[in-house]
Amino acid sequence: MNDISAKALVYALVAVVAGAMVLSLSLLVYQWLAYTGDTGALFLPGKDFRAVMGQARVDGGRQIVTGLAGQGPRRQAVLSHAQQIDADTYRYVTVDSSRFFPGVDAALFWRKLDAGQGDGLFSQALPGNVAGRITLDMSLNPAWGGQLSELGVVLVGDTDALPVALAGINLQGPAGDSAARSLLTQWTGFRRFDQATVNRLPATFSPGAISPVPLAALCAAIALLLLALGRAAGKVVPRYASLLAVLFVWLVLDLFWQRQLSDQLALSQYLFQGRSMAERHARDIDSGLYEYAAQLKQRGLPASPARLFILHDSLGQNYQRLKMQYYLLPHNIYNLDSLPPEGAVREGDYILALQPLPGVEYHAGRSLLRWGGGVPVPATLEHSHPLGKLFRIGAGSRVPAAPVSGERLP
Repeated sequence: MNDISAKALVYALVAVVAGAMVLSLSLLVYQWLAYTGDTGALFLPGKDFRAVMGQARVDGGRQIVTGLAGQGPRRQAVLSHAQQIDADTYRYVTVDSSRFFPGVDAALFWRKLDAGQGDGLFSQALPGNVAGRITLDMSLNPAWGGQLSELGVVLVGDTDALPVALAGINLQGPAGDSAARSLLTQWTGFRRFDQATVNRLPATFSPGAISPVPLAALCAAIALLLLALGRAAGKVVPRYASLLAVLFVWLVLDLFWQRQLSDQLALSQYLFQGRSMAERHARDIDSGLYEYAAQLKQRGLPASPARLFILHDSLGQNYQRLKMQYYLLPHNIYNLDSLPPEGAVREGDYILALQPLPGVEYHAGRSLLRWGGGVPVPATLEHSHPLGKLFRIGAGSRVPAAPVSGERLP
């Protein structure tokens, strides 16, 4: 590397670091000026939490989760702390725990005293790749606030990812250090890939949090301004320094993205590596649809391909309908609109009404099915499940013309 290249590298690095410092200082000053109220803190030690589900033991000041409760691969442990808390006083919540491994989904939960409806139970997902303290800005969650009667952590997953240690939960009012830690959590917290990730992946863990992308652009702009000021002051700044400054900022953003890819790879390996295709489907995010489709093939639909209408409360394609169609192949499937086209259904066809689906009524006593307020047709209920109901259309030679007082699908 020649002297000019080395000088350009140094100038670019110094400008980027200076730009980051100016930006960080500006954010801290904003936090200090914008929030001048109570910045007190409340610490709930892990040993004071109670395992209301699953198994746990106290080790020093920590609560160690050693077992999960429930059936199937997605079992739970719940650590609860019953104490009245004024949530409006505390903007930031820090969960101090060991890292949540890929086999565990974790969430902070709380119960309100004056929820007004339901059981007043609310939750906030926690990122699984943060070792140590996870700090979240709870102002981003509209359910946070009011008087709480309970606060805790719920773990859902496999026993392979245990033990998990909870050192405690710290609640803090507006403060610069908490704001900085929450931004770090937002930018590095793992956002598990889903069916929409192919089109978009958020740059932050929680919706509405400050994105690192515009801040990185601002940092690059400050660095370019500093380099321009250096040239104006008579410094010999190599022309490549500006390009390198932008490249440095871009690489930092790329490292954030690479962290997401690495964490998703670790999760995919944990879930699917070395398993059969059926086992992989059973551990995927749509495992409920896969298991339901398997039941339909075994106990509802015929072995040979049949004409099947999949009905859903949507006009076009959506994830649930498309995955169900895929899992039910090689049946001949119509998968558009919320109801079958007029005159398209005939004897021997099957109708799968995915719940909830308004406008579909079935009279079990008379074996009559009606949709969209139309004429009832003979049908038998072949399979019933919380996710949907499967009907087989019978002989249509004697279709009743009188309205049917039926049972609306929930």
